Amino acid sequence: MQNNDDKKVPPSQNENTAVKGLRTYQSDIKRASIKKGIPIKRDIAEIKKITPKNIPTPKLPIVPTPPTTNKEQIAGITNYVTTEEVARAEKFRKEKIEADIMNKQIEKEEKKRKDIEDEEKKRKEEHRIRKIREEKIRKEEEEKIEKEKKIAEKKELERKLVELTTKENTAKEEKATILNKKSKFEEAIQPILRKEMSIKEDITDTEKRGSTTQSIEERHSTEQKRWTLEENRREIEKEKWDKEKDLEKIIEHIEQKDSEITEITNQRDRINTRIETLNREKEKIDLTQEMKGLSKIKDELETEWIRLNDRKKELGGVLSPIVENEAELNIKKHSIEAEEDAETSSKKQVELGQKRWEIEENRKKLEQKRWEIEKNIQEISDNIIMLRPKYQFALKQEEDVQNKLNSINS
Repeated sequence: MQNNDDKKVPPSQNENTAVKGLRTYQSDIKRASIKKGIPIKRDIAEIKKITPKNIPTPKLPIVPTPPTTNKEQIAGITNYVTTEEVARAEKFRKEKIEADIMNKQIEKEEKKRKDIEDEEKKRKEEHRIRKIREEKIRKEEEEKIEKEKKIAEKKELERKLVELTTKENTAKEEKATILNKKSKFEEAIQPILRKEMSIKEDITDTEKRGSTTQSIEERHSTEQKRWTLEENRREIEKEKWDKEKDLEKIIEHIEQKDSEITEITNQRDRINTRIETLNREKEKIDLTQEMKGLSKIKDELETEWIRLNDRKKELGGVLSPIVENEAELNIKKHSIEAEEDAETSSKKQVELGQKRWEIEENRKKLEQKRWEIEKNIQEISDNIIMLRPKYQFALKQEEDVQNKLNSINS
């Protein structure tokens, strides 16, 4: 029979074929699906089931031995069976080829899909790591800016402290000058006060004499004297009041200076308190950064320890079969030596000795290989031991830093 695929295509179809190009995976799948009776849009999982394993192997029919010895008849029967089986085998071969092609294409598509998934996972992981790195950089930048702000604020406060100290010293000097002036005023007013006191005593005595005398003339005389004393007293009091008024101004000025000095002291205390707070906050930032650095060191040491330990295990895995081979060779060697001791034939002894030489040579090679691996394992063990004090030191530093942080936060 003539296959439909071998039929001539009309010219118009040939033109379309020329436009569409060569065979494609989709056209092959479509053609194979139609041939197998599979719907074109079947799931890949269903198509994947069509494998050579699922295609039954053709069973050759049992041909009875012909009852005749006629060579032509036997040849005819044989040719008939061979032709049928060849056709079935050819059909199976084509189906197997088509299934192999489909499976390869499916595997290709699966690999492509897996590659895309892996690429997507890789992209997401890179994105996640990049976000973590960006977040870390952002936080470090914020901490850096915050630290710079605190340093700048501290410098400004320290500058204000210098200004306040200057103002305080000036106020204290001015107060000292005013106190000195007050002292002079107090000294200057003492004679006036004493004179006033003397006049008051004279007035008291005069009034006492005037009240006890019986003579009108004497009473008039004492009263006139009292008038004079009162006038003197008035003049003295005017002078005293003027002095006291000036002294009150001096005292008021002193109180102003005291108030100014007190305000300066309060401002300085507030600034010092703020500076202490800034120092603690800056120290906290420094300690936090130090803690991150120590954590990074610990992570690096842990990673290095894991790497070395994995390498040690890997070398141990390589070493194990070598040691086993050595043991086997040693057993063989002792066995041959026992045979040598029991053997009386010199020829046989030579053969056994040469075998023993060969075993010993192989044993030597294994031992040399073992030595190299053991040397590497020992070097790794030494490196692991060297990591321990570094890790302990990092732990101790981390503990000290954490204690300082706890002290700041409490």
